[in-house]
Amino acid sequence: MQRKRGSNETIPNSTVGQQVISQKINALENWRLNHHHLYKNDPDAQISLRFDNRIRRIESAAKHNEPKRIASSQALKAAGTSSGECN
Repeated sequence: MQRKRGSNETIPNSTVGQQVISQKINALENWRLNHHHLYKNDPDAQISLRFDNRIRRIESAAKHNEPKRIASSQALKAAGTSSGECN
């Protein structure tokens, strides 16, 4: 589910795609790479996020669900629904 900008409120019938998830992981990995020297005593800070099984499962699930998400999104568009619409 997506959230409305500046709010904790979610947008009904919305999902994020595989690209969004990958971009977020890339941003976190970039931060980790730029700051790992500050956490020399933490072995987890020295390892890439993509080696973490939890991250791999999240990306795999997003990749697996992408065709279903796209089909659902197209059906909602055809019905005239907009995820950015304010009620």
